[in-house]
Amino acid sequence: MLMPTGGGKSLCYQVPALAREGMAVIISPLISLMEDQVSTLQSLGIKAYSYNSTLGVRQKRLVEEEVKAGEVKFLYMAPERLTTQSCLELLDGLYARDELSLFAIDEAHCVSKWGHDFRPEYRKIGLIAKRYASVPKMALTATADKITRADIVSELKLEKSRVFMGSFDRPNLFYSMEKRERQGSTQLIQFLKGREEECGIIYCLSRRKVEETALFLQSKGFDARAYHAGLSLAERKENQDSFLSGQVNIIVATIAFGMGIDKSNVRYVVHMDLPKNIENYYQETGRAGRDGASSHVHLLYSARDIIIMKQMARKNTRSADRLQFEWESLEQMLSLANSAFCRRRGILQSFDEIYPQDCGNCDNCLKDKETFFHANEWMTKMFILFHRCPGFMTLEKWVDLARGIVTVEVREKQWFRWDEFGFLMDHTDKAVLFGLRQMMLMGFFKINWADGHRITLTNKAIEFLEGDESFYFPFHPKMIKTKTSPAKKTKRTRKKATRKASNKVTKKTTKKGAKKTIKKAPLTPTNKESQEPGLYGHLRELRSQISKKKKIPAFKVFHDQSLKEMADSKPQTKEDLLELYGIGEIKAKKYGKTFLKAISEYELS
Repeated sequence: MLMPTGGGKSLCYQVPALAREGMAVIISPLISLMEDQVSTLQSLGIKAYSYNSTLGVRQKRLVEEEVKAGEVKFLYMAPERLTTQSCLELLDGLYARDELSLFAIDEAHCVSKWGHDFRPEYRKIGLIAKRYASVPKMALTATADKITRADIVSELKLEKSRVFMGSFDRPNLFYSMEKRERQGSTQLIQFLKGREEECGIIYCLSRRKVEETALFLQSKGFDARAYHAGLSLAERKENQDSFLSGQVNIIVATIAFGMGIDKSNVRYVVHMDLPKNIENYYQETGRAGRDGASSHVHLLYSARDIIIMKQMARKNTRSADRLQFEWESLEQMLSLANSAFCRRRGILQSFDEIYPQDCGNCDNCLKDKETFFHANEWMTKMFILFHRCPGFMTLEKWVDLARGIVTVEVREKQWFRWDEFGFLMDHTDKAVLFGLRQMMLMGFFKINWADGHRITLTNKAIEFLEGDESFYFPFHPKMIKTKTSPAKKTKRTRKKATRKASNKVTKKTTKKGAKKTIKKAPLTPTNKESQEPGLYGHLRELRSQISKKKKIPAFKVFHDQSLKEMADSKPQTKEDLLELYGIGEIKAKKYGKTFLKAISEYELS
């Protein structure tokens, strides 16, 4: 069952459970979500319990006794609880007496390792298919694309089940996004002007930012409360109840707040940081306007959010494939934020739902298209490259073909003879990736993560090549050159400019016959002057020293492209290095410190 946030998924299992004899088991990921639904059912006179880790020994025993007596209609639990021996024995007894009415797996996208909120414990739920074969089962989610849906069906053994899918569109929501300036406080106040009497949720990435934002709003006269896991249970409950009852209009929270919360008159949702993927963004913004009235969802984002969230993903993710999936999902969220494309079309496309035209109800639809880059010719050549290249295509391969990188495969198959090969030679890797991610956002292709990251074109790509619809990027991709913004010179940029000016003065003095000044080479390994100018030349020389010492080809240390990106972006940490072309954990561990030291010394020279 796929329905949008606030679409009434709970009723889809509550009504059948009430109509059937026996007890329904509801598997849910969050205690707060369980308790909210249990409270609602109990207020209606329906016997429901949350069977979770917060129960004391005595409470747990009382719940079990009522379950065994057949007095409970709904039992909510986490997947970890379901797979314990004591719980299975409890359910076995009901099953033997034919007293289990159904199993409902809420937030079922957690089952899929390609879902946006994968939880390994959810994959153990599949045991109920065989153990309780005759009991009806239902999986429900508001966020799952085709790949995730297929994984859910496979893991939960629901191959013979029917699929019900409603539209993901929330037509009453107005979407807007803008780059955050500093902490975004001024922009937030600007957004809230005229909304003082309205009810809203403000999401922040960290607990600290939640506290700071709530205090800031209070200092400006807004009645705002904080909500995050670091607060005591009593304080969280008090703040949540105040918000739900309407005593407080604004709740500032981390992303867990709102799951299953039944408050229909939320008029706006503001994100102070970039969400980690489009699915999460959709789910969180879906907490606005559940009553169908017009509501506004606004995002304040910064490219720095990407760095922070990639670091968080690296700490919390063990699988390399899963990490790459999460990083690409994050990049896709940034592409939506940076896009000139209709926001609604981009969001719905992520769930494989085609919205036929611009919605007219987002900030991009209200902008003048003449300010954007008309991307049709750029995209057409990319599609020609795709069609000319037989077999397996990935993002990395597509980028290399467009930039004219001559690999062994390219040389052997003579792909370099194509007219389109290398047509983006003047683009950086990041520039080409930016354009490709804009195309993916528009729905022209998908990445199959379960099949080695293979790219497959959609029907929309064929329609584009045969049609005449215009598509736009927010700017020409080749404007993306380095990590350092040309509009804002950093200290490192100013140092580089100063050093260049200094070198020019030295050369002029030498030409006039003055005593020649010999500049001490900043790199530790050698004083030999590189044949290549600037930092790039020094890094090549350092690489040459290492390759000779280890008796390995230079490219096995770092590719030229890696060195060029180092020279452009001047990384300062291992995490910065891992962002660059061709550098993984192994190379960063082997050579990272040496090259970071060389860059630092060069900068100080």
